[in-house]
Amino acid sequence: MRRRKYLSGTGLFAATMLGGYVTDSDERPATFVQGGTETGTEPGTGTAAETASRTSRSQTESGPDGEPEVVIGESELVVDEGEFGTDVYVTASLENVGGAPSGAVEVTVDWYDEAGDYLDNGYAYLNSLDSGEVWAARVYFLGTDAERVSDYEVTGEYDTAPPRMNPDGLRLLESDLRIDGDEALVSGRVANERDGAVSYVEANAKIYDDNGVVIGGEWTNVADLPAGEVWAFDVSWWGWERVEEAADHTIWMTDSVF
Repeated sequence: MRRRKYLSGTGLFAATMLGGYVTDSDERPATFVQGGTETGTEPGTGTAAETASRTSRSQTESGPDGEPEVVIGESELVVDEGEFGTDVYVTASLENVGGAPSGAVEVTVDWYDEAGDYLDNGYAYLNSLDSGEVWAARVYFLGTDAERVSDYEVTGEYDTAPPRMNPDGLRLLESDLRIDGDEALVSGRVANERDGAVSYVEANAKIYDDNGVVIGGEWTNVADLPAGEVWAFDVSWWGWERVEEAADHTIWMTDSVF
């Protein structure tokens, strides 16, 4: 049975300014909501990279065996004053501290002005977060008057049921990652080794920085892959300036739409 769990976190009272200007910021504890009970947790003491490198987590620390548990760690409001305009976005660190891959993870940011009035929202999406993985999510403000953004709130949700990953009869032959401008392109080839056609095949790519932290993901699909045939696919992730951080990738396949 597919279930959804809900996450929430709070923002910073002050923004971090790029381009040489950094303000002091008052961090509020991140929280997460599960089963209608809200539990406050102190912000993490390490960076996302340090969190991702921990490999000796005990079962008690990592949550129930065989279930995902995604938590929101530190988040930050960033104002990047560039030559051609101002980009405003929130960075948020999410970690799966459970014992199994999650299903789809969605992070939503609500934006507020200095008076506390609501401005807009935005979101980021990842098809799955593996046990022990950290996702350094980034959500951009896409509305007008970016200079009015003063505060934010981070919430999210994830599927507790993992997707049907790498089923029998679909074999990844090869894949590679290359950078083309603002785009990270993952190319690969998948063979249908079953006796019959596969009505739906989906290739999911996750992009990592050189510390093993997930910075993005995307997918593509094909319908009716005949028996014995090889599907050549390209997965394109538009990471903009984050593309320079792309250092590695993984691919997982599914034959299920859900």
